[in-house]
Amino acid sequence: MAVGNVVTAATLNYRAGQLATTLRDTCYGIANLQAEVVTMGLAGLEAAGLSAADAQAMLNLVSYMNTIALIFSGQGTQGTQFNFGNAIVQLYGSD
Repeated sequence: MAVGNVVTAATLNYRAGQLATTLRDTCYGIANLQAEVVTMGLAGLEAAGLSAADAQAMLNLVSYMNTIALIFSGQGTQGTQFNFGNAIVQLYGSD
């Protein structure tokens, strides 16, 4: 009897499917957030309670995430090496 999580084709397929679904849903969510903050603009973000600097940072940070969402959907490219994790670390804190 094996102890722990036994790796099988079924468990690998399940994990891959779950991660792919999460990635898809996350990219859709990012695209929706991008549309919302762009529509709000700086003035709308400031009216929501962000300082002018934080409103600009929010636009920039969401734009970084949206680049990944665009690449995922085949609508964007990233021509140079760029560490998106480091760019948005202030949104999620350190690992």
